[in-house]
Amino acid sequence: MSKRPSWVWTVYFLLYLFFMTANTVYFFDRRSMMSFFYHFLIAYDTRYLIPYTLNAASIIFNAISLLPFYLYLRNGEFLSKPFWRGIFIARLFFDITGRLFEFKFYKSLFYQDTLLGLSAAFLALSFHIPSYIAFYLYAFRRSPSPQDQTH
Repeated sequence: MSKRPSWVWTVYFLLYLFFMTANTVYFFDRRSMMSFFYHFLIAYDTRYLIPYTLNAASIIFNAISLLPFYLYLRNGEFLSKPFWRGIFIARLFFDITGRLFEFKFYKSLFYQDTLLGLSAAFLALSFHIPSYIAFYLYAFRRSPSPQDQTH
């Protein structure tokens, strides 16, 4: 059995869980700016259902990613590695394509102040990177070989 990740990962997981829950609520709450943004655009052009759907998929895959992250922390096993690899790739795809609201938000910060835009974009990316690392390690780490288990 491999060594469990440090307590820092657990603290990050709790923070990530909090922010992913808040983001999910923010997406579905009709009073939020994100919901207003998408529904306003869809009211004028139904083609904006595509970015809305991509954002919904991004939120769903980020929510699903909490399970392998938790399993990574506990050295647990659930479902197959190829399944989690596919979920990892889907999450990456939907995070890249399904963030129109965030993209426009950061773009507006660049118009206001380039340093502010860079700082906000860097902070957002750096917050998500550890969750990708944990997911990657869970989905793509090698299983011990039979020779490793005999020693």
